[in-house]
Amino acid sequence: MPEVTIQPGELHKVTVTEWIDGDTFHATYRAKVETRTTIKLPWQPKKAIEIVQTGEAVIPVVVRCWGINTPELHAPDRKPGQAAKEYAQKLAPSGTIVTALLSARSEEKFGRWLADVQLSDGRMFREVMIKAGKAVEYYGGQR
Repeated sequence: MPEVTIQPGELHKVTVTEWIDGDTFHATYRAKVETRTTIKLPWQPKKAIEIVQTGEAVIPVVVRCWGINTPELHAPDRKPGQAAKEYAQKLAPSGTIVTALLSARSEEKFGRWLADVQLSDGRMFREVMIKAGKAVEYYGGQR
């Protein structure tokens, strides 16, 4: 099975598919993949050929927006969390292509990408969310 690796500092164009909450979303991105297959030749048992196929794969990812935290949807008062999610959906509805700049840690403990997200109009998602009062600055550790 081909393996796709990501590195801190990489930029990826991702397509938003669904918002989980105000700071996390499902997305897909297109990755270049290379598949190698070794075939033994029955008429020459000591020889084999390697076939290399290259192409693109659409890979599902979950992106956690770096630099912010939004209210939880499972809190006793769900309204602030729901408002943050709805605002995020307005900024980048399903089908929107955004740029994800992977943070120094790339992935966090739940396997989500940690990324600073730039909207299609060039604005930084975290800055817009903070300015609108839908998120607070957050870079890990105690909240």
